[in-house]
Amino acid sequence: MPWRLSIITHTDLDGVSAAAIALRLAGARLGEDARLEFTEPYKLHKTLKSVARSASPGETIIIADIGANPSTLDAVVSLLREAVGRGARIAWFDHHRWEESWKEKLRDIGADIYVDNDTCGAGVVARYAPEILGGEIDDFIEDLVGATCAADIWIWDHPAAPKLYRVVDWKRGCAGDKWRRRLVEKFASAKSLQEILGDEEVQRALMEYVNTELRNYTEAVRAVQIVAVNGCKAVVALKKSGPPSRSFLARTLAARYRADLVVVIHKRGLSFRSEKVNVRELAKYLGGGGHLRAAGAPLAMPILWRIASIFYPKLRLRWAARRVEEALRAVGCRELPADHRVD
Repeated sequence: MPWRLSIITHTDLDGVSAAAIALRLAGARLGEDARLEFTEPYKLHKTLKSVARSASPGETIIIADIGANPSTLDAVVSLLREAVGRGARIAWFDHHRWEESWKEKLRDIGADIYVDNDTCGAGVVARYAPEILGGEIDDFIEDLVGATCAADIWIWDHPAAPKLYRVVDWKRGCAGDKWRRRLVEKFASAKSLQEILGDEEVQRALMEYVNTELRNYTEAVRAVQIVAVNGCKAVVALKKSGPPSRSFLARTLAARYRADLVVVIHKRGLSFRSEKVNVRELAKYLGGGGHLRAAGAPLAMPILWRIASIFYPKLRLRWAARRVEEALRAVGCRELPADHRVD
C-alpha cells in the first residue's frame, strides 16, 4: 500500500521520541498511512532497501537520530536517490557530527538535511519538521524533548528522563522493536508525560527493568579496572548484556569511585560517559566520536586477543584499559566548559 509517511529512526529513547513527534506533527497513524523502522547507523543501508524500493509519489521519508556512517554512506545515497526518483521526499534530522561533504552528497540528490548539535534528535525534529510535516509544537512535545535530551546528552535535569530511558530499554531484539513501536504510538497520542508514566504497561516495564537492574548491579561493579593518568581517573568496566544500561552503570561507577570519566565495554565497543570531561576527543582518538559527555568508539582488539577473550572475557577489560590509558596520555583529560558541566 502507498504510505504518506515513512520513518526510520534509532532504537533508543531519542529515536522513539523523534518518531513520535514526527507522527504527531503529521497527524499520521502507524499501519494506516505511516510505517516505522528501527535501525542502527551502521545498518541504515540495509533498513533503507525495502523502504526506498517501495517508495511512492508524495511519500515523505523521515530519517531521525541516525548519524551518517562514512562506510555505508554511498549505499545510503544510492538508495535515497532511488526513492527520490520514485517521487518521495527525503528529510533527515540528526544531532551528531557531520562532515559538510556528507551533507552535500545528500543535498545533491534532493534530500533535505537538518543537523543541529545544540539539541538531541527529538529536538531537531521538533525544531525543523513542522515546516515539512505541518502541525504545531504543543506542551507535550516540548516536555518530551526536555526529558529526552536530558537523557540522551547526559544532562539528567528532567525528572522523567531516567524513567523514560529505562522504559524504552525494557526489551531487546525483535521484542524490543515491537515494544518501542507501542511506545511511539503512546507518545504520539498522549496529552502529558504523566499520562505516559501512569500507563499500566509502562509502569510494569519500569518495575521489571528496575528489579533486573538492581540484581545485576552487584555483578557489574566487580569487573572494573582503574586507569589514572596525570591526575585524571577513569573507570573501565566490562558490561554484560541487559540492565543496567551503560549510562546508568556509568553514573553509578563514577560516583562510587569518584572518577572523572567511565568507559563501559559492551558487545560492539566502548561507551564513554562523563559529567566533567570532554569524552568526545578521547573517543575520536580511538576511532569513534559522539557528544561532549557521551561518546563511543570501537574496541579494535587484535585477532589473537579476540579469540582468547572468548574463553577469558576479562582480557577485553585489560585491552580496553590499555587503550583508554593510551588515549588519556595522547589527548589529555580536557575539562568541559562550565556551561556544559553537571554539578
